[in-house]
Amino acid sequence: MRGTGKPDRNVRNHAAGRKRILFFAGLMFLAFAVLVSLFVFQKKEKSGNISRKEAGRRLALALTDQEQIDTYLEEHGSLFQEKSADNGENSGESADQRAEWYEGYLTYLAGSGYLEAGEDARVWADGAFTRGDAMKAAEKVSAGLAEEYHVYGKWAEETLSAEEWGNYYEKFLLAADPERNVKKTAFTVFGSRKEDVSLGQWEIATSLGILRCEGESVSDWTDRDVSALVRGNAVIGGGEILSDRIVYPNAWVARAEKDWKVFVGGIVRTFKKLPGIEVEDLGGQNGVIADISLEKGKPEDAVLKKETVEGRILSVGDSEIEIEGVGTIPMAENFHVYKTYGEMREEKTGDMLIGYDLGPVIVEKGEACAALIATDRIGDSIRVLIMTDDFSTIFHDMAVLRSEGGLTVTGEGISKSVPAGERFTVRLGDELLRRGRISVRPAENGKEIELTSINRLQGKPTCRGTIELFSTSQGLLIINELKLEDYLKRVVPSEMPESFPLEALKAQAVTARTFACRQILNNVYSRYGAHVDDSVNCQVYNNIGETGKSNRAVEETAGIMLYDGDEPAQVYYFSTSCGYTTDMSAWGTEEQNPDCIAGRFVGAADPGKDMTKDENFTPFIMKKDGGSYDSSYPMYRWTAEFTGQWARKRITGIGTIYGFFVEKRAAGGSALKIRVVGSKGEKVIRGMMNIRRLLGDPARNYYPNGGGKISGIDILPSAFIHIDETSRTADGDRVFTVWGGGMGHGIGMSQNAAGAMAEKGKSFGEILQFFYNGAEVRKR
Repeated sequence: MRGTGKPDRNVRNHAAGRKRILFFAGLMFLAFAVLVSLFVFQKKEKSGNISRKEAGRRLALALTDQEQIDTYLEEHGSLFQEKSADNGENSGESADQRAEWYEGYLTYLAGSGYLEAGEDARVWADGAFTRGDAMKAAEKVSAGLAEEYHVYGKWAEETLSAEEWGNYYEKFLLAADPERNVKKTAFTVFGSRKEDVSLGQWEIATSLGILRCEGESVSDWTDRDVSALVRGNAVIGGGEILSDRIVYPNAWVARAEKDWKVFVGGIVRTFKKLPGIEVEDLGGQNGVIADISLEKGKPEDAVLKKETVEGRILSVGDSEIEIEGVGTIPMAENFHVYKTYGEMREEKTGDMLIGYDLGPVIVEKGEACAALIATDRIGDSIRVLIMTDDFSTIFHDMAVLRSEGGLTVTGEGISKSVPAGERFTVRLGDELLRRGRISVRPAENGKEIELTSINRLQGKPTCRGTIELFSTSQGLLIINELKLEDYLKRVVPSEMPESFPLEALKAQAVTARTFACRQILNNVYSRYGAHVDDSVNCQVYNNIGETGKSNRAVEETAGIMLYDGDEPAQVYYFSTSCGYTTDMSAWGTEEQNPDCIAGRFVGAADPGKDMTKDENFTPFIMKKDGGSYDSSYPMYRWTAEFTGQWARKRITGIGTIYGFFVEKRAAGGSALKIRVVGSKGEKVIRGMMNIRRLLGDPARNYYPNGGGKISGIDILPSAFIHIDETSRTADGDRVFTVWGGGMGHGIGMSQNAAGAMAEKGKSFGEILQFFYNGAEVRKR
């Protein structure tokens, strides 16, 4: 009705309908917007997922260390061995450069049952880490974790977002690494390959040393303090930058043309300017030690360190240095060693050679900040740790010394004379030892010191040079310092009988001299203030006294050594070969095998057979005469027996022993890997020395080539062996026979072969070139 002021009913209904339509349209739009936002969020989440190769590395390093992963890859081969023809084959890159960084990690995980590889391994590796992958790995380490991540059907194909992966890995790490080998660690990053090309593609130089970081994003870490998960020498992930203000502590700074070279963290950084250092600060030297402050990678300031002390280095421990005439100085937290002559570089603490005045040690506030190696490192003396009567330890309870010419005893606050023929006795805990190192020398020139408290094959040994006595928490150390050539006069007769031809003794003298100089460089006894000990651990010294013939061999080869370039060659020797020598792979160090160490036939006419193959080695080792230089010596061939019951006591957990199978041999045939099969499983013995130790028995009889028998050998005479079941005992126990050859590790020079070659008219130079082919024989 008109004029009432109220709308018509139809109009009101139409308006209400429009409102409902708009309301539902709004709801539909809102729902659509939510779906779109969810889709975008899901896409964002998916774009933030982690690939299998990235996840695989972190899972593998949660389970074990880098060395075990590398060993697994070497022994089992890569899951990714098939390479396409265009995968770098013609790029000029080496095989190592073409190898994918993730191969070892995913090979280890797939081979150990933590992941299941796809048909195309590389496509699978590039794919995203899924919930199914998470469940598979979880099942292997923890029932609780497996239950939490149990999925089925299509859900197994869902990928884990970055956030989900983080939560999963935290739980996986707790289950897989109960000993907490993976640690959240803070460190300073000094550079990557971008800053120093000497680093590998996936390496960074840090305050922890050189760290591997395959697949990790570390490009913005340089010159930053960061925190990340670390295991051994591997960064695993979870990195965050803590600060962009850092210090290069105790860095070696040198001038190179118009630039400054800073040696830090094992690399060299180059800067145009270093505020706080001027050329005049070098004072004519080739470098200085300084703390360099940086902000955002830019040098801000440098603090020079100029206080120095000098003297012979007597010992280098984990946290202190002992310097003759100075005493013991603690090392600063960031102590560094730098070689400053020739090609300058940062060295290790172990490169501070004992017994030599190498260069200045820089100190600050009573601590050693850095040591400079400024001179050639090998001198003409050697420091020998004297072991106990049975060569079981370097630690003694007491030392008793005497000399026909009397003794002079000196030390901190000590000066004492001991009359000729009288004994000087020092016991662990004596007041004299509490003041530090004691030096004892003959009072009369030309006289020697008798070690009355020591027994050797020759009786009570006498020593040239001086004797030092030093107390440690483990016992008393006795160190004989003497001229290298005098040392060799007591090594050669202790290692090779005087009855051998002179040329063989000369070959022994040159090899022993070279080996000794390598030991000096290796510096393994630096914490005790010595270079070598007097046992088979290094070279046997003073077990037999000097002889005229061995002295002549040393004197006529004075200073002559084997060289690999400018360094003493890496040489070894042993008693008797089986007809072949082996190489460093027998010790598991084939990557470091020098060219002069190789497996070779020890005879005039090489049969040309590959002794790494069992079908070639087995008939050879079972044949008594292989036509080699050693074949007339008793231990050229030997046999021994042991029972299954004896073996079961040594090799437990696999039940009754059924058989021994050599699955891998080094060059020349030395056993590297033996599979032992039992009624309840199998075990693998790896490594030449592990095989010799595990299968050796001092009570066992060995029957050598020429008849008779020998016993009392703690380990197998060698690892050049074949083992087979040959009979049964009355009660049915298996009897295994070992056919073996040679005596010793088989690396380098066979001493008996050298003797036979000398008898055939070979010179010491020809003998050395035969065994160390490619090494240069020349004077120091």
